[in-house]
Amino acid sequence: MPMTKHGIEVLRDPSLNKSTAFTEEEKQALGIVGLVPDVTESEDLQLTRVMMQLGTAAAMHMLDGKVSFDDCAMLT
Repeated sequence: MPMTKHGIEVLRDPSLNKSTAFTEEEKQALGIVGLVPDVTESEDLQLTRVMMQLGTAAAMHMLDGKVSFDDCAMLT
């Protein structure tokens, strides 16, 4: 099925927006050059970064005493 969305419409659709995982060819074809960062990262790398940030956020909340032991178990 051909893509019917172009430019900002692609980025506003969560089912299509891959953030920095778009290849240069995809950016050109979809008309999003300049609308997304120049860097290209795999979706796996993006997921790893988010998981690290979530771990850091959970640790910070624990230090502040804002998260109970049960809440921490839910994050692992």
